[in-house]
Amino acid sequence: MKYLIVIVSLCLVSSSIVIAQADTSLSSKKTLEALIWGGASLPYLPSEYHVYWKTGYNVGGGIGYSLDPGSLGYGSLFATIEYGRTNFDQKKYNDSLKVLNPSDTAFGGPVKLVNVMLNFKGSFSSTKKTVAPYFLIGVGYMYYSAAEITLAPDSSLTIAGINKGAVSWSFGVGVEVPVTESARVFVQAKSLLGVSDPTRQYFPITAGLLYTL
Repeated sequence: MKYLIVIVSLCLVSSSIVIAQADTSLSSKKTLEALIWGGASLPYLPSEYHVYWKTGYNVGGGIGYSLDPGSLGYGSLFATIEYGRTNFDQKKYNDSLKVLNPSDTAFGGPVKLVNVMLNFKGSFSSTKKTVAPYFLIGVGYMYYSAAEITLAPDSSLTIAGINKGAVSWSFGVGVEVPVTESARVFVQAKSLLGVSDPTRQYFPITAGLLYTL
């Protein structure tokens, strides 16, 4: 329910921006833009993902269109693909394991996540030449891959690897800063949530470059 409330609220805000643009100019110019980014990936859900995997990295890129600014700001629609990886915390897992199975040692691998998404960005600035805070909402597809966790000498406790896909949602905020006539740098934080059983969620915190083509 809380995610539905967030979606509705952000859609109302984005609608206001689009309406303001339409009032300002019925023939708003579409600008083609490309963006790339990289940064940290913070694991969160399910709970064992948060506990037994380390903060990793996230990289991505995308392309899309933005409209001319209106009185409240401007909107952008773009497609993205991004890759996140977090490594297994073997020491923490073994410390927990030895409470019940002191003779066993665990060996695990990374969790890898790929997201392909369609996003809307609402920027709060009446021009593209000043600092502009923004919000993001997106929907797409997440592919989640977790390596097998093997235990020795009791291999009967091995945990199978996971490879599965799910519909995903994204919510985030950020800020853009112009550096040239065609380029803007940005910093953003968002939540990526895969609608699977159990729910998959992590938080990319990234910095990047947006370039007008």
